[in-house]
Amino acid sequence: MSRKISPTCLVLIFCLLFLYSSNNAQAGLNSWTPIGPAFVGEGGSHRYTCSIAFSANFAENGKIFMGDELGYVYIYNKDNNTWSNIYLKEISLEGSAEAAWWLEAMAVAPDDTVFVGSSNGYRVYRSPDSGNTWEDISRFREPGGVPISAHLQFGISPNFVQDGTVFMVGSHGVACSTDRGDNWENKSTGLPSGYILYCIALSPDYSNNSDKPIFVGGYGLYRSTNNGDDWDELGDLPASPNSNKPIVYSLAISPNFPQDQTLFAAVELDTDS
Repeated sequence: MSRKISPTCLVLIFCLLFLYSSNNAQAGLNSWTPIGPAFVGEGGSHRYTCSIAFSANFAENGKIFMGDELGYVYIYNKDNNTWSNIYLKEISLEGSAEAAWWLEAMAVAPDDTVFVGSSNGYRVYRSPDSGNTWEDISRFREPGGVPISAHLQFGISPNFVQDGTVFMVGSHGVACSTDRGDNWENKSTGLPSGYILYCIALSPDYSNNSDKPIFVGGYGLYRSTNNGDDWDELGDLPASPNSNKPIVYSLAISPNFPQDQTLFAAVELDTDS
């Protein structure tokens, strides 16, 4: 039986209302300042922030991208301390009936291409120019289109500019595009069917390593050493409550992974574990 995130868990996982910035070098992380945004559309300020990502060129353009529960992407410009937004529902290919809600998946490629995926509405959007223009790349029910299911996280190749490779995980398992998101291929062989994958991490040397190391987490923790063609389950993590496997919600991989082989996993456990 597949596990779903309950509304209670969503309250704990997502950041409510405002983003906060800590940019005072002297005060460090003990000093935080609310930077907005003022939410627009239905629900006013009583909305959830579902995802956040920095521009790959943040030092130059000062941009932060944020997705909310109703399908808005907000873009922060640090230079003038302002927010702009786009309502992705308005550019959905098949109209409002299948528009994006809960923009939980967001990632920015090294060339500032932005990917956004929804867990309700199942759409995937792309901005090729750091949020200036957007397109719906879902192409439901077409060959090479995205899976019609919840999208929860992207994993982007460090060499995206040259290889155009981006992975996506969710209730569909794993999907991969090697042409910047134009076409998608299922990469779920060896993964348990019917279970959600919450997270993905690519090794920092993914582009230069012939094994193409990739890790995904959900109902268990899995590794691929052939670019997602097959997956092997990794052991030793404690099982989560009411499960015979660990439920892995988040992964973080060391920037020096090829040398230190360090991977962090956030796992659901009993409070006394």
